[in-house]
Amino acid sequence: MFAKVKEQKSLDAKAVKKEAEEREIVKAASDHSVEQIVKRHADLKLDIVNALDSLEERLIKEYKRLMELQQAIEVQTRTLDELFQIKAEAESLTALVLAQKEREEAFEQQMEQRKADFDSEMASKRAQWKKEQEEYDTRKN
Repeated sequence: MFAKVKEQKSLDAKAVKKEAEEREIVKAASDHSVEQIVKRHADLKLDIVNALDSLEERLIKEYKRLMELQQAIEVQTRTLDELFQIKAEAESLTALVLAQKEREEAFEQQMEQRKADFDSEMASKRAQWKKEQEEYDTRKN
């Protein structure tokens, strides 16, 4: 029986404690007036709007930075394309100059060969003319 009474007192103490907690919850909830709830709701909305405005500003700044970077990339890409074009044209010009130099050397060799052939032929003809002149002079005398 003593255990029952003790158990009963323990249950009553727990019930009293629980009831006191519930009264505190009800009292805390009743302390909130409709105006306070509306004000807190409005403040919360304002905080959300301010946070969204701040986020929007940051996004706009980042978007502008992205656009600037894309423009810089386009400028650098055009510059690189121009440099590659210049390099390709320089290589083509170098190839043309080398080809022209080879043709010039071939032409000079051909001209030297023709001059040598001409000089040889002229020497041969002079010798022949001289021989004919001598034969003519000997026949004449």
